[in-house]
Amino acid sequence: MAIAELLQQNRVAYSWDGENIYWAGGPPFDDAVSAAEAWWMASPEHRDNILGAHFRQVGIGTAIDGGKIYVAAVFTD
Repeated sequence: MAIAELLQQNRVAYSWDGENIYWAGGPPFDDAVSAAEAWWMASPEHRDNILGAHFRQVGIGTAIDGGKIYVAAVFTD
């Protein structure tokens, strides 16, 4: 599902949206969130989502499937 579709389905009012997605094989998954943050901060596009002045809200979720962990951050204004 695309981010805009997800936000509309959940009746989130927004003008700007963005997303960061990280995945890694494993287990163990002990440091997955720290690894996601480090990876995102090293990427200019992902770093802009985190530090960008136009985003004021963030939702973060994790999931484990098929031996991989996924970390997602969705940003809106």
